[in-house]
Amino acid sequence: MSLVQHGGRLPLAALLALAAGATGCDPSPTFPAPTQPLVGRVVFEREVTMGTEPIELRTYAATLDIDPGTVPVGTKLLVRILDGVVKELTGETAGDVWSFDGVAGGAVQILSDATTFARPILLTVEGFPVGEGLADVLHADEGAAAWTRVGKVTTPTPPSVFQFTAELTGPHLWSLAIPPVTALAAPNGVYRLDRLICGTNDVGATPDETLEIDRGRYVWTRGPAGGACAVVERGLISIELSVASATFEPDVGDAYFFNIYVVDNDTFELKTIFARPFECAADVTTVLSFVPAASGADAGAPNPGSDGGCASDAGGSDEGGSHDAQGG
Repeated sequence: MSLVQHGGRLPLAALLALAAGATGCDPSPTFPAPTQPLVGRVVFEREVTMGTEPIELRTYAATLDIDPGTVPVGTKLLVRILDGVVKELTGETAGDVWSFDGVAGGAVQILSDATTFARPILLTVEGFPVGEGLADVLHADEGAAAWTRVGKVTTPTPPSVFQFTAELTGPHLWSLAIPPVTALAAPNGVYRLDRLICGTNDVGATPDETLEIDRGRYVWTRGPAGGACAVVERGLISIELSVASATFEPDVGDAYFFNIYVVDNDTFELKTIFARPFECAADVTTVLSFVPAASGADAGAPNPGSDGGCASDAGGSDEGGSHDAQGG
């Protein structure tokens, strides 16, 4: 539970009592006992009271959306995100129980006087590929030895293989069984932009872009647009699939970062939540889906010396010249 600090002045009698007993004070802070039952380790906790407005609890691990009418107005809900919850996973082909921060046994715990919910609480999780099969939704009481599979997750519109939603229909523990994922290699080759999502908008007119990745180097060609020359950006790329990280270090400009999600060895997504106004407006979540470029004349990025139709490009080194590319 969070520690609440109260402002204001203490009455004189209280000040005198504190002064008289100062030599016998316990310097260690005290906290109220956690609400029971408590299992695993708490990484997030919030107590909310149901009103007439929707409630969103957004954390780095997951997002929970509670709609009005889920429980009666005035009902309290204690919501926790936990790790280290140890329960047996039986039944169908096992798989990995939801985890984050490298600690297994991820779960959501909801404690409430309400025994069922009139509307489900929606749990949204990102970062796990589900293209090989949808994850199972798991439920259990705190004292149960095993998880019970109660359904499947759903994917959003527009669909994404790296984000899905589970419906939590009552209190106690909830988790996810992630299907086994085949080990994948980092992208290497020439790819074209196949799909662009700005926020929740699936953009129909996908920009003309190619991304060539070759042994730690990349060439990213954007455009041309509106009759202008193409933007050609060259630099170093570092891909760490274990943490879904792709770092771009242009030869000219500042480095920038994407989450990278490999669907298979031919397709991958780049996603950023930071300001990057190349394809989408600033401060709008950007998702770029790349597929292998077709063979032939339109297969790839420009030659190493190409400037995309401009006088100079991002790989140039003349200090007085202008460059046609910038970091994202």
